[in-house]
Amino acid sequence: MEPSRANETMQSGLFLILAFAAGLGQGSLHVVLPALGDMSHDFSVSFGTAQFSLTAFLVSMAVTTLFAGILADRFGRRPVFLAGLVLLILGGAAATLAPSIWLVTAGRVVQGAGAASLLVIGRTIMRDRAKGTTTARGMSWMVIAQAVGPALAPIIGSLILYVSDWRGVMALPVVFGLGLALYAWRGLPETGASSTGQSGAMFLQNARQLLIRQDFWAIALIGACTLSMFFSIISSGSWAVSEMLGLAPGYYAVLMLAFSVNFILSNYINTRIVERFGQVRLMTFGAICMTIAILGFQVAIRTDPALWIYLLPCGLFAFSNGFILANSIALAVDIDPKLAGTASGIVTCCHMVIAGIVSQIVGARLPNDGLHALAGTLLICGALMLVMLTLIRRGAQAPAQA
Repeated sequence: MEPSRANETMQSGLFLILAFAAGLGQGSLHVVLPALGDMSHDFSVSFGTAQFSLTAFLVSMAVTTLFAGILADRFGRRPVFLAGLVLLILGGAAATLAPSIWLVTAGRVVQGAGAASLLVIGRTIMRDRAKGTTTARGMSWMVIAQAVGPALAPIIGSLILYVSDWRGVMALPVVFGLGLALYAWRGLPETGASSTGQSGAMFLQNARQLLIRQDFWAIALIGACTLSMFFSIISSGSWAVSEMLGLAPGYYAVLMLAFSVNFILSNYINTRIVERFGQVRLMTFGAICMTIAILGFQVAIRTDPALWIYLLPCGLFAFSNGFILANSIALAVDIDPKLAGTASGIVTCCHMVIAGIVSQIVGARLPNDGLHALAGTLLICGALMLVMLTLIRRGAQAPAQA
């Protein structure tokens, strides 16, 4: 009995490390969002130039996602995980102390690589160590951490701006990273043998099998469109609060709170009802809600209402996103169970690269076009998402019709 309890305690400690690492990696990306305006003023650059540090983080994270698993198979989980922590800390420290926006961006590239390693290797360690209901419990913690980290990070960043500047915000993940590194060095075991698993050549071979499939691309593009709209809204919100309305950072925290509560709520509801209603049906429900949110936003920007009016379509958008993004990722990795890891890497890369590019374009257009730049992007991405979802629904109905 006692050994069993001790083992369960060790498992809980491991899950805590992995969940916190997942939240830290995702939170490092989002924590600086409210500080982009402050950063652009400090370096005397445009908001779009400051936002490029966000895009660089996303692209770096996307590229690293493709290779982190291969490195973990070759050299072991523990060294790659710890290396990811070192990259996150060093990149964050370099960005915090950087004398120019371009050195900030370079530091964010390194930090993004570390964040991706934490996420990918965390999932791998979970799969190595846990079994049965233990796996489900551990994965639930990771999913919660991945949702809560990005949700709370901008709010915390907004509050830090009351007592510090953007450098204080940038330093926060470094402090948490140092604490996690000390804990992981002592408590993180090696869970997989080195020189096993798929090689780079096997990854490319598996990738070809997925990339020729129309259903895989349709699912990947749904998630990419949703994430592109998500990042465009939260980054545009930072610009609108600081530049267009000239409000204090706390107002951006309120905006992100509306996002956070609704996003976490819908993800929780999704976990409770997905087995009953199915992924495609819930994605359809989410798409309907998102379409209403997009149309509501079109009305809002044309009537120039008070800030709280924007919270209504933004909150509905975040709520609908919880039914679309998670289910689209699940469908992608289920297309071929033998290629689940490869599918996860490709889909994550696709999501981050496209979302980074789209949000960067929106950010560059904001000073000239205002929120109309965001409104047009929402319409285009929303329409493409609906087209892709229609293709998936037809594919899901085809066997039944046959």
